[in-house]
Amino acid sequence: MFRRHHGGPKGKLIEAAQRWARGKPSRAEGEPEAIKDLRRLGATEAEIAEAKRRLGLLSTGDFGIYPENWPAVCAWSAVCTQWRTGAISGGLGPGRFLYLGLDYAGARAGLDGAGIDVTPELWAGLQLMEGAAIEELNRR
Repeated sequence: MFRRHHGGPKGKLIEAAQRWARGKPSRAEGEPEAIKDLRRLGATEAEIAEAKRRLGLLSTGDFGIYPENWPAVCAWSAVCTQWRTGAISGGLGPGRFLYLGLDYAGARAGLDGAGIDVTPELWAGLQLMEGAAIEELNRR
């Protein structure tokens, strides 16, 4: 089976959301001590991302994030728990959840709480990641 390739910055946001939806690897694995220290001190994901950017650590393993996508990835990190879901009954068997999309009111509260200014470009990046995550989450 061929793996679908996503090129360019938008493709990387799609792939980042798909990787998130498939499950997060241990964040601390393979990180420099400075980043581990930031995590232990309670730094936000946005602060950690900025530190990684400054240290030139913009990739994780074989997957890199374009610098221009870091704001959207950091914003995603702040709101990725704010899902609207629906139940699908399975007839006689157990049902399952369907991911409908982000709860935009909850997402806005998360962004405000994280001190993230929402620009049209940032919002477009979040929606791109949301669409990719919905597709991946609903495959399960």
